[in-house]
Amino acid sequence: MKISYSVINISNTHEVNLLSVRYLKHLNALVRNVSPDSREVTEESMRRFLLHSGFLVCALTPKGKMVGMLTLLLCYKVNSCSGRLEHVSVLPEFGGRGIARTLMAHAISKAKDLKLKHIDLTCEPRRERANALYESCGFKIGTTNVRRLCLD
Repeated sequence: MKISYSVINISNTHEVNLLSVRYLKHLNALVRNVSPDSREVTEESMRRFLLHSGFLVCALTPKGKMVGMLTLLLCYKVNSCSGRLEHVSVLPEFGGRGIARTLMAHAISKAKDLKLKHIDLTCEPRRERANALYESCGFKIGTTNVRRLCLD
């Protein structure tokens, strides 16, 4: 059965009002789908993200259920701007319907419109379907050593 849905792009704090408590619950479910130990998404964290970081792209059913999301973060450098995709997630019961691919296409199009230098993303090797999707969208495995300093 094919699902009808729309993709929305939320890119400023005025639009955060669209994220009622109902949508925050949906966002938290989607974030925990890919990162179970993640901090809670709050209205304040969404305001900070939209004010400073980038775009939230969501897939909604006709009845308004948020079934997929991703974030496109902007990383400004002194001589360029690049992007980073995070939280690419579709609820398991809506998987296999092309929703993640549509969200990715929307984010890539937005990045091209913004003339970003490139888009980065990371994904655990065990997430085989996600890695296959990213490769089919043109993402290549990089040659750098990713390093992280945990602060909490």
